[in-house]
Amino acid sequence: MLQESEFNLIQSAISYLRDDLGFTIIDSEIPFKMGQVTSRADIVVYKTENNLEIPYILVEVKASKEIGKYAWVQAESYAKRLNAPYFAITNGSKWSWFKTGKIGESLEIDIDEIDFKGTNTETKRTIKNTKHFSDILNQMKDILYNEKLKTDEILYELIKILFVTIECEKDQNEEFFLIDDNVYQSHKIKDFYQKTIKKHPNLLDHRLPETFFQINLNDMTILKLISILSHYKLIDSNNNSVSSFHLPLNFENKRRSRGNYNIPQELSQFLLNFLSPNIDDSILDPASNTGTMLMEINKKCVSFASKRTQNIIREKISKNINGMEINPNLYWLTCMNLLIHGYDINGISILDIENVKPKHKYDKIYCFPPFGRLNSPHIFEDCHFKLRSFEEFFLVLSIKLLKKSGKMIIILPNSFLMSHSAKKVRNYLKEKMIFLSIVSLPPNSFLNTSIQTSVLVLEKKDDFSQQGPVFMANLNSKSILNDENSYDSILKDYLIFQDGNFEGNKISKHSFVVDGNLILENDIISPLHYVPEYLEMKDQLNHLKKKIKLDNVAEKIATGTRIKSKDNPSGSSIPLIKTKNIIDGKIIEKDLIFINKDTPRINLWPPGTLLISRIGKKNKIISLPSNFPEYAIDSNLIGVKLNDSILPEYVAYFLNSKYGRMQLDSIKINGIIPHLSISHLKKVIIPFHPIEVQQKILDQKDNNGNKIFSEEVE
Repeated sequence: MLQESEFNLIQSAISYLRDDLGFTIIDSEIPFKMGQVTSRADIVVYKTENNLEIPYILVEVKASKEIGKYAWVQAESYAKRLNAPYFAITNGSKWSWFKTGKIGESLEIDIDEIDFKGTNTETKRTIKNTKHFSDILNQMKDILYNEKLKTDEILYELIKILFVTIECEKDQNEEFFLIDDNVYQSHKIKDFYQKTIKKHPNLLDHRLPETFFQINLNDMTILKLISILSHYKLIDSNNNSVSSFHLPLNFENKRRSRGNYNIPQELSQFLLNFLSPNIDDSILDPASNTGTMLMEINKKCVSFASKRTQNIIREKISKNINGMEINPNLYWLTCMNLLIHGYDINGISILDIENVKPKHKYDKIYCFPPFGRLNSPHIFEDCHFKLRSFEEFFLVLSIKLLKKSGKMIIILPNSFLMSHSAKKVRNYLKEKMIFLSIVSLPPNSFLNTSIQTSVLVLEKKDDFSQQGPVFMANLNSKSILNDENSYDSILKDYLIFQDGNFEGNKISKHSFVVDGNLILENDIISPLHYVPEYLEMKDQLNHLKKKIKLDNVAEKIATGTRIKSKDNPSGSSIPLIKTKNIIDGKIIEKDLIFINKDTPRINLWPPGTLLISRIGKKNKIISLPSNFPEYAIDSNLIGVKLNDSILPEYVAYFLNSKYGRMQLDSIKINGIIPHLSISHLKKVIIPFHPIEVQQKILDQKDNNGNKIFSEEVE
């Protein structure tokens, strides 16, 4: 990132080059390779030769009073790399000009010695890369911000203008850029937009807002936007309209309505490498959002073709690739995004969630559904359970729309993989599908949300299908979160899995193989529940001669109470334990607050009750001391009242050991806020002994219980 002072200097330098010296073709922050390192030129001035833009003057900007020798060496090396015949160095107040020569031999010159021919020629410029494209859109966005439009309105109107400009360029129609009468020109542009969208029946759907059927800007704003785009060629020599650049449809509004999150381009490419589309496949994206996934599928299919056959393949796959979207606004964005990038939209439709009747079947389905609760539960005809969330609805819909032996890839929140409420849908999934792969994604995979998700690759069962081994990977691991190549490393591991070139059940530090039948037998399908170390430890625990589930020795297991400030008046006598009161396995009494014993909904817990943190950081499991006759606990804690057959201190000692911790970690539901589920907590296994043996273990315990319980388990 540039410091603010240097950024301002660059903008000031560009103004000087353009306004005072008359240069017209100027770019800033231009990336280029210097060996293995990517460097950036502050400013590059171009000249035009044979309709090509050629680097002419490199300008290095330094935010310092004195310009040192290093700046000269750096600017010279950059100019040599870009083949710029001249370079300049400035700190804003002083400019030094040089003619590029051999390394160390460039000569300082006067600006009058520079030939200006070709540097002030107006020409249609080529868009160089995605950043260049984004800069152009940001210029247009700034104009629309001044019109005091909402963020979504800015997005919609910008797309309309971009669409009109591209359609004009396709038709080689320059008339909108040549009319002198501003009002007449803007009216022509509005009319052109309305005529053009009539060529695409999808854009005339009656469920779309009326504002989408016309351009809703004043005349001067339209002309300002068109004038920016008029300097650029939006269609390349292969007749592709900015198709290699990702259109930043979201701007600041990263999160879309109904729990929709825009899928990053690198993640969509990862999904396509995991489940590669074929040219002859019939393909569906049932939750297309803004069309990013559909475009990536199109590009992936076209990449298989030679240059000679690309147009034929493009036409063929346009008939095979289909998309649905439940949100009319996002449906419109999908259609416009595809059209702007030169793709067909005949296969795109609005999904009516209330009247969905699956008809067509598909070979492959790529689904990134919105997350969150449905307004009202949905029931499919042959399903005997209610679908209460969008992710459940889209999972079942995708299963129904898939052909036998067809494959699908879907992103689901981790809470679905293990929550009790989704158990019936998970059972339906196991009944209809074969698990091929499950990969837990990093927590910040999507902008403006830390919701934790997993990718499932599935195959629909036919009459002869059998569940085989399943590839699993954990990108949640701290050691891989900051690795920019984490997707690539998992793909390499997946290829090793497919080739069978591995021994045992572990492929790498983050990837492993699981017996698919084990997933079918268990309630949980999260990768965290099947890491080899946990399965090995769980197997050891299951082979203990004396063991018991926590639920069998507990009289009560429940979460605490959500306490309001009005519930702790003066004179209250019941201490309220919060997670912040538990530090290093002890309750810090000086920060305790007290509540009224008659508080509604309150559960009171006696000394000896185990306290387990339900959410947030790992705290040691402790038992309540006998300092008070009874306690209340807040809703971030789980209380476990044990029966007389087991000592609370013994259970806490075991749960704090590696055997207890690994069990607790494996059942943690990784939603936006990871939390423990009581239904899974009840199944935690504990070594069970007579009271006198438990006490003997406590008497000789080490710091964390690992040594004693390791000896017992092993």
